[in-house]
Amino acid sequence: MSFRVLDDARDDAVSAARWYEERQTGLGNEFLDALEQVLNRIQQSPDSFPAWELSGGLGDVRQFLLARFR
Repeated sequence: MSFRVLDDARDDAVSAARWYEERQTGLGNEFLDALEQVLNRIQQSPDSFPAWELSGGLGDVRQFLLARFR
């Protein structure tokens, strides 16, 4: 199974990190650290996360919600 982060998702993560950082110094980095941990978990064990099929035969995506960062 291949693993990749779409450019749009990467851009969204950077925007979210900036938003969190504006609210509290260091919170943007905490968000990115939490996101990296989850991406590592998904990459190591993708079948333990819900899959959502993408239209157009692009495969599927895995979803995990960060409890602390909505």
